[in-house]
Amino acid sequence: MKNENLDTDEILKLIENDLDTDDAKIDFISQENLRHLLSNAINNAGYSMNKLAYECSISQSHLSDFLSNKKNLNRNKLISIFIVIGYDIDNIQKSLICFGMSPLYPRNMRDFIIMKSIKNGFSLDDINTTLKKEGLEPLC
Repeated sequence: MKNENLDTDEILKLIENDLDTDDAKIDFISQENLRHLLSNAINNAGYSMNKLAYECSISQSHLSDFLSNKKNLNRNKLISIFIVIGYDIDNIQKSLICFGMSPLYPRNMRDFIIMKSIKNGFSLDDINTTLKKEGLEPLC
């Protein structure tokens, strides 16, 4: 049986061509589901909430509240989490968009440094050090 749900590219084509879109064929992503998926990724990466919160300079209670959909995190904190749990650039970009944040933009010096550092396997601490050396705001 063929999956009846439209993928993202199909949805975009319908919108661009101003065609009717059947909402029932769109598998909308909720914030609750996104946060649940992120929580699973954190666990799969072998991190406890305390350890991850510490490494990303987030209070453990704020991280828990974020994952339970009670509070939000800013873009820098989300990027920090994604880096620590080992997301690659593609996963980070997709995740930022899903969370309603702007993706990393390679023509922005700070984002370029972050992207290049991720590609080169730098740790969050190394990325923050590189950003500071360039006179740019660290992620955390």
